[in-house]
Amino acid sequence: MRRDIIIDTDPGQDDAVAILLALASEELNVLGLTCVAGNVPLERTSYNARQVCELAGRADLPVFAGCDRPWVAVWSRQNMSMATADWMGRRSPRR
Repeated sequence: MRRDIIIDTDPGQDDAVAILLALASEELNVLGLTCVAGNVPLERTSYNARQVCELAGRADLPVFAGCDRPWVAVWSRQNMSMATADWMGRRSPRR
């Protein structure tokens, strides 16, 4: 029996690989993804999650935007070295 899961993520390269593995697993049934800001802003992590789902042939999978900043730690754009990079690390223009 497949286990239903929801993935909470801030997809960059490492999370993208984990999402792809989960989507390919015969043991997991991914119901959707929730995204939070991480090393990049929420807008970018949500975009990255949708791109990973599309790559896996699962564009139908729901992706929900969550928290746009840390609940506890101070969030600073100065700490984001790849603020305009997609999940593959490619630079892209700011939206």
